[in-house]
Amino acid sequence: MKRDNQNLDKYSMLTKQILSLYFSGCYITNKEFQQIGKNIGIEVDLSDRERVFKKILSIAVKNEKEVEFFNEVSKLLKKRFDEYSKLAKDFPNSSDVIREWMQKLRSIDLLIKQRIRMNPYE
Repeated sequence: MKRDNQNLDKYSMLTKQILSLYFSGCYITNKEFQQIGKNIGIEVDLSDRERVFKKILSIAVKNEKEVEFFNEVSKLLKKRFDEYSKLAKDFPNSSDVIREWMQKLRSIDLLIKQRIRMNPYE
């Protein structure tokens, strides 16, 4: 159990940033997190979004599926980025705000990709 907590601790900052609208630039619902879990073979009951995210991450770490988990999160962020891009084109008066969200999405996606590439034995 201690090892699982250590594995989850290394993702604590990234977890906070993904769950924070301020840092991530988008709100990911508990249903979307549940779908991400299903995509990698992890079924969880719906609850508040933080609990769903952490439960899926915990199971993913135990099953050595954290790379798949974060890849699915990254796919969702890419999809949201594409939606924002379309919105920025359709609503040019709002494009400055939308582009800020897009930049945050890029940043959090880069953090995810960087975390995936890190040495698993750290």
